Amino acid sequence: MQPAVALIVNAGSGSGRAGPRPDARALHAAIEQAGVGADLYPLAEGDSLDALLDRALESRPRALVAAGGDGTVNAVAERALRHDLPLGILPLGTLNHFARDLGIPEDLAAATRVIAAEDLPLHVRELKDWPTLANYLAGQEKDYLARALQATGGDKARAAKALGVDVARFD
Repeated sequence: MQPAVALIVNAGSGSGRAGPRPDARALHAAIEQAGVGADLYPLAEGDSLDALLDRALESRPRALVAAGGDGTVNAVAERALRHDLPLGILPLGTLNHFARDLGIPEDLAAATRVIAAEDLPLHVRELKDWPTLANYLAGQEKDYLARALQATGGDKARAAKALGVDVARFD
């Protein structure tokens, strides 16, 4: 039997997104119904994403799936690169720049079908020289900071939360 993917869910992502936030268990059920075996790792408020990723990697998953916004995807992509694992993305954020740049549907049911149908075709190793991923992993996200500020009407706190970065980055 093939090892499960590690489904990292930051349900707190997307504070500026319209509508209710998806439930971690519902996302897990959707992934499993699509035929992808997944172990669920929900990020609770106040938890450390780094510690959660450490726990997930201890299970030796065949891939990492990031369910969150740009900040969550950034952290999971960095770990996927470091551990030479494929990456799946379920966009839950306000802006979802990385997922949008890759053409990943923002509709969660459609994004889940992409992961299942293509068996996680996105391997971070193959993208490490791609400008968007390089910007995320190198912390050179000036364009994303500017776009986040524009999308939030200049509200630095909301933009920082949407990207999962410290508000000081906007100064």
